[in-house]
Amino acid sequence: MPDGVALLRANNPGPMTLGGTNTWILGHPGSSSDRSIVVIDPGPLLDDHLAAIRACGRPVAIVLTHHHLDHSEAASTLAAEFGAPIYAADPQLARGSTPLVDGDTVPAAGWELHVLRTPGHTSDSVCILVDAGGGSVLFTGDTLLGGSTTIIAPPSGSLAEYFETMRRLSALVTVPGLPGHGPAFSSVGDWASHNVSYREERLSQLAEAFTAIRDDAPELPDAELLARVAAAAYGQNGAPVAPYIETMTNAQLRFLADRGQIARWDHRSPNG
Repeated sequence: MPDGVALLRANNPGPMTLGGTNTWILGHPGSSSDRSIVVIDPGPLLDDHLAAIRACGRPVAIVLTHHHLDHSEAASTLAAEFGAPIYAADPQLARGSTPLVDGDTVPAAGWELHVLRTPGHTSDSVCILVDAGGGSVLFTGDTLLGGSTTIIAPPSGSLAEYFETMRRLSALVTVPGLPGHGPAFSSVGDWASHNVSYREERLSQLAEAFTAIRDDAPELPDAELLARVAAAAYGQNGAPVAPYIETMTNAQLRFLADRGQIARWDHRSPNG
C-alpha cells in the first residue's frame, strides 16, 4: 500500500459488493500530527464503518467515484459531522463543491486528486489519480473491480461509454489500481485490456445465442426472445446478478445491433 493510503473495507459483503465496499483513506504520509484525511467512497451507512473512518482522522474532503449507495450512503453523515465538502460528478451529491468534471484537480490533506471521467458502469463514474511515493495510483471505484468485472445496466450504465473508458485506461500500464471492491491490481492498463477482451468474448457468445434462438423460433415475441437469450447466455452463472440479467441482456443486444453483429434489435424494456 502506498505511504499515507489505508484501506477500510465495509462489512457489506455480497454478490454485488464482493468482500465489501472498499473505502480509501488518504492521510498525510509520514505525519502523526496532522490528522486531516481524504475519504474516497465512505461506503454504506454502518455504525462500525463510520467509527473506523473517524478513527483514521478528521475528514476534510469526501470524494465519491459514483452515486451507488454502497459507495455514497455515508457521505452526508460524515460531511455534516465534520463540515467537509463532498466531491462528486453527480450534481445532486456534490455538496460544498462544484460537480467534478474530467481534468479537475482537488487539493486536500496534502494530496492532489486528479479527476478522470470514466462513464460506463454509471454515467457519473470517475476515477481518481494521485501521486503516491513517487508513482501514481488510480482509485477506480466500480469502473474496474479487483478480480471481477463490473455490471453495466441501463439507464445509467452504457456499454459504448464503457468501451471508450477502457480504451482510455488501457494506456495506464504502469499505474496500480485501487478498486471499489476486491483486491488491488498492479496495472490499470493491463486489467482494462483484459476486461475488454472478456467483455468482447461474452458479447460474441450472446450474439451466437441470439442468432440461434431467433433462427430456431423466428415468430417469438421480443420479450420471450429476450428471456431465452438471457437464460442461454448467463445460465446458473447469472444468479448473483439475477435482477439485472434481462436489462443487461437487452442493452447488450442493442449494442450488438448498433455494431451490426446481429439483426436489428430495438426492443425497449422499462430500464432500457
